[in-house]
Amino acid sequence: MLLAEFRAGPQRLIDELAVLFLIVRIAYVFTYLGDRPTLRSILWSIGFAINVAIFFLPAIRELFAGRRDIDDDRIRSGYTQTISSS
Repeated sequence: MLLAEFRAGPQRLIDELAVLFLIVRIAYVFTYLGDRPTLRSILWSIGFAINVAIFFLPAIRELFAGRRDIDDDRIRSGYTQTISSS
């Protein structure tokens, strides 16, 4: 989580994923105590996926931000072409 914050990830999404991770881990403990191995494995996998998502969140944000910049450039160039052809 600290790495995502240091790399300027979207703070609100980081916070939401962190809370979701805590909920999943608490549920994991209950499935461990209740001897539910299949559900416990599923919850462990979900928790791991959340950790990976938090870790790569800044890179994903940059990827989408880069695409948004490209789309903005296409919109602007299309806009100038329609203006110049009028």
